[in-house]
Amino acid sequence: MFITKNYSTITDDKDSFDWKKFFENETDFSSDNIDILKIFNELRDHLSEKNSQFGLVFNSFMKSLLRGTEFESNIKILEIGSGTGFLTRWLLSNYNGEGCLVDSCNESFKAFKAIQDMSHKIEFIQSDVFDLDIKETFDIVCSFGLIEHFEDKTRIMDAHKKNMDANGWGIIIVPLDSPLSRCFFEVHPELNLGYRELLTESEFRNILIDNNLDIHKIVSSKGYVYDFIAALVKKN
Repeated sequence: MFITKNYSTITDDKDSFDWKKFFENETDFSSDNIDILKIFNELRDHLSEKNSQFGLVFNSFMKSLLRGTEFESNIKILEIGSGTGFLTRWLLSNYNGEGCLVDSCNESFKAFKAIQDMSHKIEFIQSDVFDLDIKETFDIVCSFGLIEHFEDKTRIMDAHKKNMDANGWGIIIVPLDSPLSRCFFEVHPELNLGYRELLTESEFRNILIDNNLDIHKIVSSKGYVYDFIAALVKKN
């Protein structure tokens, strides 16, 4: 647990806080009295990713995004830039079907092979998304944390639409530009080894509209160490 600083020594009456004493007793914030490295490390610790917390937030987030949406039985899912396929696994846990993951990273492929659950339902194709040559179409084409790495969005959005069934859905999730997200990525420079955009909701909407996608719903996360936003879309 996190315990806040105790200021009871600067007030005699618990119902009447002494603001004058509070400001008189505050730490001198001149640079000589601040341990910047200590503050930085404590902030990193507070804003560290936690699997259990992420699972709870993501479950609520996805249920909000997909509430009221009906999919075909035994849906086929294509996830591009998939990593180990967390998004596809969540979808398959809630809907019957099978998935196909596409990622060029060898480490992602190794990590996928080490995960035994749902391996009979998921195929992994190790390929650059732009070199992908799959003829079939999918009921859901999705990505989590992909399009923000491309300054020119046209080609990566085309990669989503290419294998989306005429009546299929797209699910696109990106980090949201918020004070919390900015702080998270600022104190995790090891995550910022390539190009990444944090997008506002209006910027995200404009990207989808500019790439001829019909927006059915947009939701934002609440309660995680950074904020993210998702859109449920169809091709126009």
